[in-house]
Amino acid sequence: MRERLYEKIVRNENNYVILNEEYKNHDMTALYRVLKSDTSLMYLGDTADVMYQQFYTTEKISNIGMIQEIETLIKQGNDSLAGVKTASMLDQKLIDYFRKQVNEIYLNTFAEGNYALTQEQIEILMPIAVNYTPWEGGDAVYIARQMLNLDDEVIEADFAKSPKTQPTNAKTMNARLYPNPASDEVMIAFDKALNSNAVLEIYGYAGNLLQSNQLKSGYQYISVTVKDLKAGLYFYKITSDNEVVCKNKLLINH
Repeated sequence: MRERLYEKIVRNENNYVILNEEYKNHDMTALYRVLKSDTSLMYLGDTADVMYQQFYTTEKISNIGMIQEIETLIKQGNDSLAGVKTASMLDQKLIDYFRKQVNEIYLNTFAEGNYALTQEQIEILMPIAVNYTPWEGGDAVYIARQMLNLDDEVIEADFAKSPKTQPTNAKTMNARLYPNPASDEVMIAFDKALNSNAVLEIYGYAGNLLQSNQLKSGYQYISVTVKDLKAGLYFYKITSDNEVVCKNKLLINH
């Protein structure tokens, strides 16, 4: 039974046509929760036990395990330690980045009995809640919708819509920068993986180039450091194959 249900996950053999990393993250999170709730599944007395034990040990110290630990701490009312754990989360993946943002807002508001969100907090939560399905953005999408008290039918948000299936040329793609305003880092999220190299350029208000970042083909989510830029208004553009993919304003607020 264990091998039939979980062998491909623990061996990392599941491959998906679309959102491969996101679906794998869902699979691994589900298996980690199963093993955490029933540790006997790692000790059935056969040679596969070692794989499950190694999987559990590895994921326990990853974001998957940390998120589970944070959820437990919040349920126990230990918000202070939950905040420390949230701050230490790595957020290289969009799912983890969103969860970190949502957790931080929750711990500073709802967890303290304050249900009045600031405009800045709403602007962070709203795109997570309405621009992504939980398959794309993880549990943070559910949480953001609940915190904003959004009715899924009213906002026409689909919990399980099929994501876009085929990659297109980079110059036809959309890109979003989060957070905006940014402080130390900004996450670039393309609607599809880049199929050619690109460049992110950040300009000052007078049009002077201040920063240039190479974006590699195959990436869909990229984190860029902006901590060396002073607080203020900037402009960015992303170029691929000598054509502008997108451009907009970027606010830095340290």
